[in-house]
Amino acid sequence: MLRSKRLTAALLCGLVCLTGCSGAPSIGDTPDTPGTPDATAAPAAPDLPIETAPVEETPADPGLVYYITGHGCHAPEDVTRLADAFAARGYDWEAGTIDAIPDEAAAVILNAPTEDITSDDQAILDAYLDNGGVFAIVLPASESEMRYKYLGYLMESYCVILDYDRVTETNTDRNVGDAIIVDQIGPPEGMRVDNYPVEQMCMNDVRSFHIAYRENFTNIHHETFLESAESAVGTPCGGTEDDPITYTDECLYTMLYSRDDSRHNSSIIACGSADFLLDENADAPAYVGTRDWFAAAVQFMEEYY
Repeated sequence: MLRSKRLTAALLCGLVCLTGCSGAPSIGDTPDTPGTPDATAAPAAPDLPIETAPVEETPADPGLVYYITGHGCHAPEDVTRLADAFAARGYDWEAGTIDAIPDEAAAVILNAPTEDITSDDQAILDAYLDNGGVFAIVLPASESEMRYKYLGYLMESYCVILDYDRVTETNTDRNVGDAIIVDQIGPPEGMRVDNYPVEQMCMNDVRSFHIAYRENFTNIHHETFLESAESAVGTPCGGTEDDPITYTDECLYTMLYSRDDSRHNSSIIACGSADFLLDENADAPAYVGTRDWFAAAVQFMEEYY
C-alpha cells in the first residue's frame, strides 16, 4: 500500500505563525476601519493539502510457467494437476517447444526427457537464464545408456552434476511401495508451502545429483530441497560410465537448486523423480506433498530472487 505523507492542520498552523501567511490581514489594515487594529478579526485559514485516499498497490501477476514439449517429455495432458497447482499460486500455464519459450516466462519446466536437448536448445535456454530465468529440470532414474550431453553442460554451468544412478533404501521402514521416503530440507524463509511438514514425502525411480567445483563456483549459491537418508544407496543405472560409482553412507541430493548471481540471479532446479507430477498419481498420499513442494520450490526461486 502506498502511504502519502501529510502535515496535520495543527502543524501547518504552527508553520503559519512562524513564517507568515500572504492570505492573513495585517495589523492596521482591516476591512472595517482602515489603519485601526481589529482584535476580533480571525486570520484567514491556510491552504491545506487535499487529503486523498491511500492508493492500493495492485499485486503483480506472478507470470507464466512454460512447460516444454518434445524430447520424450511427459505430455502436458498428463500433468494437468501440476498446471492446476501453479494456477492456484496465480501463474498462467503454457506448453510448447524450447524454441518458442516466451521472453516473459517466469519459469520453464523440462519434465522427464528421454532424449537430450540439442546444442541450439542449450543456447536458447542459456539466453533465457542469462536474463534471470528459472529452469526446473526433472530427471528420474533411467536404464537408458543415453547420456545427457548438452543438458549436462547446461547443468554443469551451475556446478550441478547429474548422477547416473538409482537411489534405493536399505532401511525397509523408509520404503513405501516402490517409492522411498525423502526428507525435506527447510523450507527456506519465504517459501510458500501448503503442507509442512509432510509426514511422508516420497519419490520413486529416483536419481541423485551433486555439486561440483567449477571456475564460477564463487558466483554459485546452492541448497538442497529434498534428500535421502544415509541408509539410501545410489546404485549405477543408465548412462555409460567407465568407472561407475556406488554412493553409500551419505545423504543423497534428490532435489536441489543452484543460483548464479552473475547471471541476474538465474537458477536451475534439479529434481530426480517425475512420477509424483503425473495426474495418475495426483491423489496418492505419498505424492501430494511432493508435488506441492515442487511447485513451491519453483515459485520460491522465481519470486525470492
